[in-house]
Formats: sequence, C-alpha cells, structure tokens
Amino acid sequence: MTPDDPSARPADAPAIAAPVTPAAPPVIVPPAAMPTMPITMAIAPEETVANSAGLARKHFPGELEGDYAEIMRRVELIRAPGSALRRLARAIVQSLPLARQRRRAPDSDDRHVAFDGFARAGHEDKLERDRRYGTVYRVTEARNAYLVRLEMPRRTPYSALKQAWKLPDEMPAYDYTISLGDDFLAIRAGLRGEAIRRAAYVSPSFPSQFLTRIEFAQPVAAFKHRMEGKLLEVIVFKRAADAIPSAA
Repeated sequence: MTPDDPSARPADAPAIAAPVTPAAPPVIVPPAAMPTMPITMAIAPEETVANSAGLARKHFPGELEGDYAEIMRRVELIRAPGSALRRLARAIVQSLPLARQRRRAPDSDDRHVAFDGFARAGHEDKLERDRRYGTVYRVTEARNAYLVRLEMPRRTPYSALKQAWKLPDEMPAYDYTISLGDDFLAIRAGLRGEAIRRAAYVSPSFPSQFLTRIEFAQPVAAFKHRMEGKLLEVIVFKRAADAIPSAA
C-alpha cells in the first residue's frame, strides 16, 4: 500500500483538503463622469436670445400721440441767466469735483456712480452694473416739461451659463413699461428670453428686472417716449393749461 492510499489511513483520520484556488479580485467599475452643473443648466433653452421686434414702437396709457421729434420741438428749454461771461464762469466752477457735489444745478439731476474704482481685468464696470438696476439716468428740467434719459444695460455680465450657452456679449433688449403718476414717472424693465433670465438668477448683481421711480417737484400730466438703442428718452410735461401740447 502506498502512503496516498485511503485504505492505509485509519477510519477516523480526517480527509485531506483539496487545494484552495484564490478568488479573482473584484472588478471595480469607475463612476460615470458627472457634469459640473445640474442637468437643467447644462442644457441650453431653445430660445437663447429673444426677438426685440416691436419694442421700439410701444405705446402706453397717458402717452401723447404723434412723433417724438415733433413733440420735442414744443418743449421750452430754460436759458441760463446772466451774461455769457457769467455763464462761462459758472460752468468752470461747477466743473470742479467739490463744487459739483455741493452746488448741483437745480434744473438737472444726473444719477451715476460717484467713483467707478478699478478698471483692470477681473473688476466689473460699476457703471454697467448700475445700469442693470435702473439707477443711471439724467433728468433735465425745462420750462414746461422734464426730460428724462435712462441708460439701459449694454453688456451681458460674465457667468458660467453665459459661457456654456454661448450668450452674446451685447445685452439683449429689455421689455419695458412706462406709467405716469401725479408727480412721478415709473419705468419697469425686465429681461426677455428664458436663457438670459436663468443666467440672471445665478449671476451676482444681475437682477432679472428693475423698477425706477423718478419724482418731480411739480405735478405732471402727460408724456412721450422713444427707445434709441440702449437709451430710453421720455418727455414728461408739467400739469398746466398751456404746458401740454394737443395730441396729434
């Protein structure tokens, strides 16, 4: 009998275990690459830029009929008092920074940022930022009217969505409404188009709409507006029997 013969072992002897084959290492599947932004933001809306047709031809309740240029000729501008030499001296004095802050002309109201600050790359233009809040405007008083010039936003601010959706650098036209009260003018403007509105939701200092309320020292009764590019101009006539031109 050979040593490997089972009959040579005692009956109670343990059986010889078979050799164990090592298990294969588990297969590790790498996780799928995840997008850097939510899927709702990674997919651009079908309409990236809204059509601006018809915005320049809007007409609102209380607005005068007729051509803007024709109605503008009925505005009676206020001439500066005094001689030409006095007007020149006054203009020089008011051009000084401190004098401009302390002696603002009573017939003009110019709303701009006081100090724009840094202008290097990485610092946003503060004037353009204020345009998005509707705070960059100028009001000039005439004898029978007020002339309002409000600057609309011009540039689309940088954001991840702007880069991903390839939005234009030029700001799309805002939709707007104008209403007149007893002594104030209200201008409400908002973004148009799903893509630009969603970009505003995730971008700093970029509201999707703004409301500008301009108050006047005298009661007003009628107005006429026009939109030229990114500039909104409004003629607001004072409330007087001979101040408001008849509707064309």
